[in-house]
Amino acid sequence: MCGLGGIFSLGYDNLQQNSIRKFKVAFDEIRHRGPDHTKFVQSDNYVLGHHRLSIVDRTDASNQPFS
Repeated sequence: MCGLGGIFSLGYDNLQQNSIRKFKVAFDEIRHRGPDHTKFVQSDNYVLGHHRLSIVDRTDASNQPFS
């Protein structure tokens, strides 16, 4: 099973680097849910992360998050 996580900011202030670092440390705790590929997508107001477990489609074309 894959692992998915994210954080976002509702305000006008950008995400702080400390918050992003804490998210990545916490997200690493579910690395076992998808050891085949890990990717982060970051913006001023959000960070998304995905750990992929390749079962059906093992090609890189199915890596997430899509952008």
